[in-house]
Amino acid sequence: MRVKEWKNMCEVSVSTEIEASVETVWETIRDFTAIDRYATGITKCSVEGSGIGSVRKLTVASGEIYEKLESLDDHEHKICYSIVKSPLPIEACQSSMSLSYVDDGKCKISWSSSFEANGVPEKEAMRILSGVYNSGFEGLKRLLCP
Repeated sequence: MRVKEWKNMCEVSVSTEIEASVETVWETIRDFTAIDRYATGITKCSVEGSGIGSVRKLTVASGEIYEKLESLDDHEHKICYSIVKSPLPIEACQSSMSLSYVDDGKCKISWSSSFEANGVPEKEAMRILSGVYNSGFEGLKRLLCP
């Protein structure tokens, strides 16, 4: 068995504040089947299995993305998943979304990944993922903020 050694891991981390409570936002992002409610560009989301280890298939214009739920922490308000297969120019991607309290009715959401760029320069892969995450933030704001 050969194990690939990842030498040039990239990291992307973006965050924003949202005018909704931690509980309200967490109810949305902890649902591994509901990313298509707020992330733009996803035309369909289906999930095989349930709980930790379940895999969601996201249909996007460029193909299908498969993501595996690695952990879900209701106390820390953190969800972690890996990207198993994707048309995006990345490999070995580990991602997480987490929430923190700002004040009543407002929280901070952070979305981060570590990955290997595949077929494009690292900065381009980082730009693409940052754009995906920022678009997701805007979708959450449209969905949850009056």
